[in-house]
Amino acid sequence: MEYRSIPEVAERWGISRVTVRRMIRRGDLPAIRIGTGAGVLRVPASAVEEYEAQRLAGDAQ
Repeated sequence: MEYRSIPEVAERWGISRVTVRRMIRRGDLPAIRIGTGAGVLRVPASAVEEYEAQRLAGDAQ
């Protein structure tokens, strides 16, 4: 499985890193923590693509 970093997702969508973190916190975007301690958050690439597809479908209506 491939993962995207928060900065990668933010850049791809043209939004801030803080906004991506908010989306994760609200449960709008799944993420996992990798590493020990605080670790780093990563978003599954499939979740990024699925969110984009849902947004495109919503915009088309």
